[in-house]
Amino acid sequence: IPPFEGHDVLAHFRAIAYLRTHRQLARIDAATAAESYELVQQPPLYYAVAAAASAPWPIEEALRVAATSVNPYFGGPENYRQSLTLPGTAPAALRPVTLARLVSLLGGLMLLGAVWRTAKLVAPDRPHFALAAAAVAAGNPQLLFLAGTVTNDAWAAGTTAVALACGFEAR
Repeated sequence: IPPFEGHDVLAHFRAIAYLRTHRQLARIDAATAAESYELVQQPPLYYAVAAAASAPWPIEEALRVAATSVNPYFGGPENYRQSLTLPGTAPAALRPVTLARLVSLLGGLMLLGAVWRTAKLVAPDRPHFALAAAAVAAGNPQLLFLAGTVTNDAWAAGTTAVALACGFEAR
Protein backbone atom coordinates (compact mmCIF):
# COMPACT_ATOMS: atom_id res chain seq x y z
CA ILE A 1 0.00 0.00 0.00
CA PRO A 2 1.54 3.36 -0.93
CA PRO A 3 2.09 5.58 2.14
CA PHE A 4 -0.78 7.97 1.40
CA GLU A 5 -3.23 5.54 -0.24
CA GLY A 6 -6.87 5.81 0.84
CA HIS A 7 -9.64 8.28 0.19
CA ASP A 8 -9.20 10.29 3.41
CA VAL A 9 -5.61 9.49 4.38
CA LEU A 10 -4.45 13.05 3.79
CA ALA A 11 -7.12 14.39 6.17
CA HIS A 12 -6.13 11.83 8.81
CA PHE A 13 -2.45 12.71 8.39
CA ARG A 14 -3.21 16.43 8.64
CA ALA A 15 -5.09 15.71 11.89
CA ILE A 16 -1.95 14.01 13.25
CA ALA A 17 0.15 16.96 12.09
CA TYR A 18 -2.26 19.38 13.80
CA LEU A 19 -1.81 17.62 17.14
CA ARG A 20 1.96 17.55 16.59
CA THR A 21 2.19 21.27 15.93
CA HIS A 22 -0.48 22.59 18.32
CA ARG A 23 0.11 20.09 21.18
CA GLN A 24 -3.49 20.35 22.33
CA LEU A 25 -6.87 18.96 21.38
CA ALA A 26 -8.54 20.73 18.51
CA ARG A 27 -11.38 23.16 18.98
CA ILE A 28 -14.50 22.18 17.12
CA ASP A 29 -14.89 25.14 14.78
CA ALA A 30 -14.61 26.12 11.12
CA ALA A 31 -10.90 27.05 11.36
CA THR A 32 -10.02 23.62 12.70
CA ALA A 33 -12.17 21.92 10.08
CA ALA A 34 -10.25 23.84 7.41
CA GLU A 35 -7.00 22.20 8.63
CA SER A 36 -8.56 18.72 8.61
CA TYR A 37 -12.20 17.71 8.72
CA GLU A 38 -11.16 14.61 10.67
CA LEU A 39 -10.30 16.81 13.67
CA VAL A 40 -13.90 17.87 14.27
CA GLN A 41 -15.65 14.54 13.82
CA GLN A 42 -13.34 11.86 15.21
CA PRO A 43 -12.22 10.86 18.72
CA PRO A 44 -8.59 11.93 19.21
CA LEU A 45 -7.04 8.72 20.60
CA TYR A 46 -5.53 7.39 17.35
CA TYR A 47 -4.30 10.84 16.33
CA ALA A 48 -2.70 11.50 19.72
CA VAL A 49 -0.89 8.13 19.74
CA ALA A 50 0.26 8.59 16.13
CA ALA A 51 1.43 12.15 16.88
CA ALA A 52 3.41 10.93 19.89
CA ALA A 53 4.91 8.00 17.97
CA SER A 54 6.08 10.22 15.12
CA ALA A 55 7.27 13.10 17.34
CA PRO A 56 11.03 12.49 16.88
CA TRP A 57 10.84 13.18 13.12
CA PRO A 58 10.00 16.50 11.43
CA ILE A 59 6.46 16.69 10.10
CA GLU A 60 6.87 19.51 7.57
CA GLU A 61 8.63 17.41 4.93
CA ALA A 62 6.10 14.61 5.40
CA LEU A 63 3.25 17.10 4.82
CA ARG A 64 4.96 18.30 1.64
CA VAL A 65 5.35 14.73 0.40
CA ALA A 66 1.70 14.06 1.29
CA ALA A 67 0.55 17.07 -0.72
CA THR A 68 2.56 16.00 -3.76
CA SER A 69 1.51 12.35 -3.56
CA VAL A 70 -2.02 12.87 -4.92
CA ASN A 71 -2.41 10.99 -8.22
CA PRO A 72 -3.88 13.51 -10.71
CA TYR A 73 -4.96 10.65 -12.98
CA PHE A 74 -6.93 8.75 -10.33
CA GLY A 75 -10.30 7.55 -11.55
CA GLY A 76 -9.30 7.31 -15.19
CA PRO A 77 -8.92 4.06 -17.09
CA GLU A 78 -6.41 1.80 -15.35
CA ASN A 79 -5.59 4.44 -12.71
CA TYR A 80 -6.81 2.85 -9.52
CA ARG A 81 -4.18 4.34 -7.19
CA GLN A 82 -5.19 7.50 -5.34
CA SER A 83 -1.61 8.35 -4.47
CA LEU A 84 1.91 7.77 -5.63
CA THR A 85 5.33 8.11 -4.10
CA LEU A 86 7.60 10.22 -6.25
CA PRO A 87 11.10 8.90 -7.01
CA GLY A 88 13.77 10.46 -4.86
CA THR A 89 11.53 10.86 -1.82
CA ALA A 90 13.78 10.78 1.21
CA PRO A 91 13.02 7.87 3.55
CA ALA A 92 13.20 10.28 6.51
CA ALA A 93 10.31 12.25 5.01
CA LEU A 94 8.15 9.12 5.13
CA ARG A 95 8.96 8.19 8.74
CA PRO A 96 6.04 10.11 10.32
CA VAL A 97 3.54 8.49 7.95
CA THR A 98 5.16 5.08 8.43
CA LEU A 99 4.81 5.40 12.19
CA ALA A 100 1.18 6.53 11.82
CA ARG A 101 0.59 3.39 9.75
CA LEU A 102 2.22 1.25 12.44
CA VAL A 103 -0.08 2.80 15.04
CA SER A 104 -2.99 1.86 12.79
CA LEU A 105 -1.60 -1.67 12.62
CA LEU A 106 -1.70 -1.78 16.42
CA GLY A 107 -5.43 -1.05 16.20
CA GLY A 108 -5.84 -4.02 13.87
CA LEU A 109 -3.86 -6.23 16.22
CA MET A 110 -6.00 -5.00 19.11
CA LEU A 111 -9.07 -6.11 17.14
CA LEU A 112 -7.63 -9.56 16.48
CA GLY A 113 -6.71 -10.06 20.12
CA ALA A 114 -10.17 -8.99 21.25
CA VAL A 115 -11.89 -11.27 18.71
CA TRP A 116 -9.74 -14.16 19.93
CA ARG A 117 -10.56 -13.39 23.58
CA THR A 118 -14.29 -13.00 22.93
CA ALA A 119 -14.42 -16.30 21.03
CA LYS A 120 -12.46 -17.98 23.85
CA LEU A 121 -15.03 -16.71 26.36
CA VAL A 122 -18.02 -17.69 24.21
CA ALA A 123 -16.80 -21.25 23.58
CA PRO A 124 -14.27 -22.15 26.30
CA ASP A 125 -14.57 -25.88 25.59
CA ARG A 126 -13.66 -25.44 21.89
CA PRO A 127 -10.00 -24.27 21.82
CA HIS A 128 -9.77 -23.97 18.04
CA PHE A 129 -12.85 -21.76 17.80
CA ALA A 130 -10.95 -18.70 19.06
CA LEU A 131 -8.14 -19.27 16.59
CA ALA A 132 -10.63 -19.72 13.74
CA ALA A 133 -12.49 -16.53 14.69
CA ALA A 134 -9.27 -14.52 14.78
CA ALA A 135 -8.15 -16.05 11.47
CA VAL A 136 -11.43 -15.06 9.79
CA ALA A 137 -11.05 -11.51 11.07
CA ALA A 138 -7.38 -11.42 9.99
CA GLY A 139 -8.34 -12.50 6.48
CA ASN A 140 -10.81 -9.67 6.00
CA PRO A 141 -9.42 -7.57 3.12
CA GLN A 142 -10.93 -4.35 4.45
CA LEU A 143 -9.28 -4.86 7.86
CA LEU A 144 -5.96 -5.63 6.18
CA PHE A 145 -6.18 -2.39 4.21
CA LEU A 146 -7.31 -0.25 7.15
CA ALA A 147 -4.60 -1.63 9.43
CA GLY A 148 -1.98 -0.74 6.82
CA THR A 149 -2.90 2.86 6.13
CA VAL A 150 -3.25 6.16 7.99
CA THR A 151 -6.73 6.03 9.47
CA ASN A 152 -8.37 5.67 12.85
CA ASP A 153 -10.76 3.01 11.52
CA ALA A 154 -8.72 0.04 12.78
CA TRP A 155 -8.62 1.67 16.22
CA ALA A 156 -12.38 2.25 16.16
CA ALA A 157 -12.96 -1.42 15.36
CA GLY A 158 -10.26 -2.54 17.81
CA THR A 159 -11.53 -0.54 20.78
CA THR A 160 -15.09 -1.66 20.04
CA ALA A 161 -13.95 -5.29 19.99
CA VAL A 162 -12.08 -4.76 23.28
CA ALA A 163 -15.25 -3.32 24.84
CA LEU A 164 -17.20 -6.36 23.62
CA ALA A 165 -14.58 -8.74 25.03
CA CYS A 166 -14.70 -6.88 28.36
CA GLY A 167 -18.47 -7.27 28.39
CA PHE A 168 -18.15 -11.02 27.92
CA GLU A 169 -15.41 -11.14 30.56
CA ALA A 170 -17.66 -9.43 33.11
CA ARG A 171 -20.68 -11.68 32.63
